[in-house]
Amino acid sequence: MNIAIVGFGAEGQAAYEYLSALGHSITICDLSPDIEAPAGVATQLGPDYVNDLNRFDMIVRSAGIAPHKI
Repeated sequence: MNIAIVGFGAEGQAAYEYLSALGHSITICDLSPDIEAPAGVATQLGPDYVNDLNRFDMIVRSAGIAPHKI
């Protein structure tokens, strides 16, 4: 499954740990261009971090990201 994790704070990192262990393809989406994503993981960072989310099978939204932003 192709999954976007929107917001890579504590919740996003926990979601990443769980979902990546299951073998899913993960893209980390975050407003901050300075996050430290795990090596080899796709990212979508900066002001356009929520663009083109319709290409994912599932979106995991961290609680700190308002639903209307997605």
